[in-house]
Amino acid sequence: MIANQVEIDAASDLIDLFNQSNRNIYLYPLTKINKISSCFKNYYIPLKFATRSQPKISAKITELISNNTYDIIHFEYSHAAVYLDLISTLINPKFTKTVISIHDIITQSLLRKTANNPILGIEAARTFNYENKIYSTANNLWVLSQKDKDILTSLFSILPNKIFVKAPKLSDFVYQVKRKPEQIEPKTLLFGVQ
Repeated sequence: MIANQVEIDAASDLIDLFNQSNRNIYLYPLTKINKISSCFKNYYIPLKFATRSQPKISAKITELISNNTYDIIHFEYSHAAVYLDLISTLINPKFTKTVISIHDIITQSLLRKTANNPILGIEAARTFNYENKIYSTANNLWVLSQKDKDILTSLFSILPNKIFVKAPKLSDFVYQVKRKPEQIEPKTLLFGVQ
């Protein structure tokens, strides 16, 4: 798991459960200094991805894949797929499939910001090329919405049959909420998810 220390601390209960099942979990906290250092070392990779590229993780991935065979290697978040090039050299694609869970298309996020900051256009172009490469390389892509699938097929020309919409299941609590319009207070802002 690659995460900021706060995220690791928040997931400590899950980590404990995972360790109790006699499985290994390897933690690599990201510090600001590590992120900055990685950006300099990996200047040719877009910043969002470069921050996640850590030599210790590359070494551990190499060790694990060299000593084990995996059916699936799953990258949770697209920026974790910074290791896809490394993994592609270590696996036999006939036996091991790669999956990227895309929570956010980073190019799209950057494009929204370029209107106010034209310099970000350069990073958006670098990110587009990088995302296009990793999305084209992976066997399957999981997205959270049909909109993201449409973006991948139109903007990145990814074949629709390799993209799967896996919307998160909402808590039962959400479905039990019953609202009455007359009880909504004036000047109230509601956010909803479908």
